[in-house]
Amino acid sequence: MLKHILSRSFKVTLTILLCLYSMASLCKPANKEDTTYVRALLTDGRDSMTTNPEQALQMAIKGISISRKINYKFGIAAGLLLEGAMHARLGKPGDAIHAFKEALEITQQNNMPVLETKANENLGNVFDDIGDYEQAKSYYEKCFELNKTYPDSQNLANMYLSFGLLLNHMKDFENGVKYLQKGADLCSRLHLYDGVQIAYSDIAENYLVMGQYPVAFTWLFKSVRLSDSLHQKDNLPYTYSTLGTCYDKVGHKDSALYYYHKGLDMARSLGDLHLEMTNASYIGEVYYNMERLDSAEKYCKTAFLIGKEISDKSAIFNIENDLSAVYEKKQNYKSAYEYLRMAFKTRDSLFSENKEQGMAELVVRYDNRELEDKNNLLLKESTLQKLHLRQKNIFMFGAVGSFIALLIIALLLLRQSKLKANQQRMELEQKQLLAQINPHFIFNCLNSIQQFVVQNDTMNANKYLADFALLMRQTLDNSKDGVISLKRELEYLENYLSFESMRFEDKFIYTLSYADDVNINMVEIPSMIIQPFAENAIRHGLFNLKDREGRLSINFSIKDQYLICEVDDNGIGMEESQKIKEQRLIKYQSHGMELTRQRLALVSKMKSGDYKISVINKWDAHQKPAGTTIIIKFPLHT
Repeated sequence: MLKHILSRSFKVTLTILLCLYSMASLCKPANKEDTTYVRALLTDGRDSMTTNPEQALQMAIKGISISRKINYKFGIAAGLLLEGAMHARLGKPGDAIHAFKEALEITQQNNMPVLETKANENLGNVFDDIGDYEQAKSYYEKCFELNKTYPDSQNLANMYLSFGLLLNHMKDFENGVKYLQKGADLCSRLHLYDGVQIAYSDIAENYLVMGQYPVAFTWLFKSVRLSDSLHQKDNLPYTYSTLGTCYDKVGHKDSALYYYHKGLDMARSLGDLHLEMTNASYIGEVYYNMERLDSAEKYCKTAFLIGKEISDKSAIFNIENDLSAVYEKKQNYKSAYEYLRMAFKTRDSLFSENKEQGMAELVVRYDNRELEDKNNLLLKESTLQKLHLRQKNIFMFGAVGSFIALLIIALLLLRQSKLKANQQRMELEQKQLLAQINPHFIFNCLNSIQQFVVQNDTMNANKYLADFALLMRQTLDNSKDGVISLKRELEYLENYLSFESMRFEDKFIYTLSYADDVNINMVEIPSMIIQPFAENAIRHGLFNLKDREGRLSINFSIKDQYLICEVDDNGIGMEESQKIKEQRLIKYQSHGMELTRQRLALVSKMKSGDYKISVINKWDAHQKPAGTTIIIKFPLHT
């Protein structure tokens, strides 16, 4: 989204500059031939803006130099706006701000309201880009004030769009949508349909961030229909990519792939390598989630090669991690390790660059605020005093800004280190709890085999031992993964309950079920969570039944963004079970449920999700125990 916002903003700025050359006569330059050359030079610079920004920058600087010699004020202001735009495009916000501010001063002194508006707008764009939203907002508001005095409908439409995006960045989504809609309506009345389509896509992305997917789909398809009716394809790749993301968010993987592929094909036809890389990466991720690993590997590698070509380290880091995950799932551990190592190396390089850029941006913000506070005082002093104080202040503020930046970075690194250590501690605690659950379960099974051996029931002991071996393999596999699909959990529970049913000589019957809206292949839960509750129901509830046949049911459903698991039995209930243990002087205490509770508490902290367990004691019409229901809630999105 940021890429096409920037290209739109500066394209509009420079297009308006060309429309203003007719105002040159107002400035009364010394030589008409020289002014014609300056206009041609800036026009060539505008044309080179996207293909060769360095060349465009040099043309702007040359045009400014000539304009200063002949006192061509309009040429100086227009050249400074082009220079600032190129600095911003080349990632030098400090230089861009300096150029735009000088242009603003010249336009104010020489009564150039339209160029003054553009200088304020571009300053707002740069401060928005570096995250200083309050400064950006103040410059945009100046644009709106100037437009009241010197109305310009096209510029007002562009301001609505820019201000709407700023409000989105400030998390004021409701007002952001209002301004984007204003911009779209005004662009429509002015027949600026390219702006309308961009506004529709930006509104859709707003609702996508807020999680309002049906509304996002509505605006995206409006954008597509508008492009088709006007036969304008330039902005469609972004729209298709966003459509793919929307379908992916709502779980429609095939539709997501369809639109990601359309975005990929169109990006290739337009030669947009950045968007081609992005769509290829998204496609690889969807295939990975669908466990189509060969396709995932193919598209992730395509994205990786493009990322290398355009030197997008942030994207390369994510793609390297994706490829590592793909190869790990394919059990190609050598390649998985290699890409993970590459990702660490890219991360370190990226961190170093971000640190330098962050320090530069902090210095720019700090200098800007402090210099503006002293502006009234500097205007009252001589030119020599102004220069002296400015140099002194810049040095001082630069040093203070650098110190603040280093302090912030140190605090962030310390905080990150503490978070990482805490995460590792919780993961270790979870593994320790799981390590306790596994021996607990194995002990119970071996105890059952011992009973068959004592009874000289060799045939059942052998059969039980064979089933036990299969169950142990599943237990170890599931424990290793930590998180497994609901399908694997159901297969495991089926084997375990069949195993226990034979051990207790069909003393109970059981059922496993799930609702139609539960996708057992996609939903994932922590491993070894359900089994301890099923075991507890059998050993302490159903085993002691004498007056009725035991029943155990385990059902999965979805409600309010939770996966609900109900473990229901018609046993003697928890209170009656405890009384029997006390009467028989049984000292053994079952730790399975308690360990499981501790595991879920840890998972809740690690995943920032709310995992819940509820225990309901059931009673019949005569207030006698009628069984127990355990309800476990797993958040679907953590």
